Amino acid sequence: MTDMRNTITSSLASDTDLLLVFAPFHRLIVSMENIGIEYIAAYARAKGFSVGIINAGLHGLSTGDVADIVARSRFKVLGLSTIHWNLAAALKIAKASRDAHPECHIILGGVEAALNAEAILLENPFVDSIGMGEGELTVSALLAAIGEGRGWKEIPGLAYREDRRVRFTAPLPLIRDLDSLPHPARDDMAAVLDACGPVCISSSRGCFGRCSFCSVRAFYGLSPGPSWRGRSPASVVREIWEINGKYGATLFSFIDETVMGPGDSGRERLLELARQIKKSGMKISFFMTIRADQVEIRLFRALKEAGLRKVEIGIESMAPSQLRRYGKAADVAQNRKALKILERLGIAVEIFMIPFDSRLSAPELRKNLRFYRSRFDGTCRYDVAPLSLGNYIYPYPGTDARRVYEERGWLTDGDSHVSFRAVDERIQRVGQTVIAFTALFESAFPMSFSGFGNLWINGIPLPDSVYGRICEVCGEFGDLAVRFADWALSVLSRPVRRSPADIGMILTDLRDFLRQLAGMRLEMVELTRRHHRDAPEGPRFRIENGFAEELHLLGEQKKRLAREAINDDPLDENAALSHLLNLMIKEPWL
Repeated sequence: MTDMRNTITSSLASDTDLLLVFAPFHRLIVSMENIGIEYIAAYARAKGFSVGIINAGLHGLSTGDVADIVARSRFKVLGLSTIHWNLAAALKIAKASRDAHPECHIILGGVEAALNAEAILLENPFVDSIGMGEGELTVSALLAAIGEGRGWKEIPGLAYREDRRVRFTAPLPLIRDLDSLPHPARDDMAAVLDACGPVCISSSRGCFGRCSFCSVRAFYGLSPGPSWRGRSPASVVREIWEINGKYGATLFSFIDETVMGPGDSGRERLLELARQIKKSGMKISFFMTIRADQVEIRLFRALKEAGLRKVEIGIESMAPSQLRRYGKAADVAQNRKALKILERLGIAVEIFMIPFDSRLSAPELRKNLRFYRSRFDGTCRYDVAPLSLGNYIYPYPGTDARRVYEERGWLTDGDSHVSFRAVDERIQRVGQTVIAFTALFESAFPMSFSGFGNLWINGIPLPDSVYGRICEVCGEFGDLAVRFADWALSVLSRPVRRSPADIGMILTDLRDFLRQLAGMRLEMVELTRRHHRDAPEGPRFRIENGFAEELHLLGEQKKRLAREAINDDPLDENAALSHLLNLMIKEPWL
């Protein structure tokens, strides 16, 4: 097996007009497609161009792995899809590509690149252009111009560097008729199904919300057109029908920024979607993201009858003042009402929370901790992820949060990641400490990188007792995280100067929390090691694209090695203790 892996690694290459890459980010292995590059690939193929796709996280590939493959490949255009968490990796791959292919055209796309276009182009001369909106038309026009030897600097929707300045071409209008687009290229379907992940469906684009922390509205605002556009229910059901028939997939995830459009027409569209799925006779399950103020009995009963298993809902906070800062449409009462309706209907909920922001107060944090505790106490329900206790409003480009960080001088040139900052220095200490503590949980969670698919359903399936225990341990992680946050808030609310006795008590408490965490991690590792089921050798259907087939084989080996590394990586309690203590008592606290 090792020899085969080495052979694949050393020979895998693409020979195409366009090579599209989604670089790895911090979690390395995921079970989700990048539907953005899949749409661009499908559109380019429909125009007669050949396209290769590398979704690094889906195949367990490192930045170096991707750079090696790209260096061996042949292509005219390299397109790199960016989010904040993979921008640094994308730029490393772009630099390696430029070194190996001096004549190729390198274009970056996605929210992070578009909203940071000027800085990226001026600081990285190996990048030729940046797509400033939806990529299907722009990338295909770029391929045509380069293939025909024509100039490309008048193509709409681009930013590029010229004479040490960044120039922007005319913005390309948003695509109004989404039904006119070819369905996404599903080169990676075998890897998605092997990971027990859902197949991604995009039924709309854009968002009409005004959340202060989100870059989506700013990104779509770069192009003229309506803030939200939806596909017809018939188009969506036709795509699901094709995927179900060709690949046997039965689990789908609507990855829309806002799956339900505005007003009565948005509600009726979802009702019609539910009717058409049910009428099709397909036995499928699906997830979708919804706003709390859009949850109602009639609509969600119909969606459940059609196959809705889980709703992802952005509660964000249970503190009214914090919700106002966040620009959320729903208030606390609507949040609670939505959760009660979904519980009554028996629809699973994945609650998104962002407990920390730069203007957070101690009373607001306590309200959120009470809500977390209510979800974990007694039932050990896993509807709000313990890891979310480490979430904070990140200063993404184009957001109000970014402006706050800029005004206060909290951004440092060259930093690829910005730590949590708060106006109240004590709250900042609490936040940084809690965020660091919850980060110690991540590698212990049996999500897709451990081969357990989506935790909200028993997708492998596991014996009920094992699946139940995994969910219980996740709840225990959550309870531990809440107790730690309560403790940190209490300790850091005391007078700032510490005596040796105070520091000794803090050390004792930290050691106790870390011992509990180590025990939980050990149990979870043993559960996943004992009950993990590797994907069968080879896909369950024929992969028609030769490059995609070889990439799938390589990915199976890479992911197996990554899982082994995760399982064999115990918690370094001394390093964790030192880091947490340093966050709590370093200068000027002493």
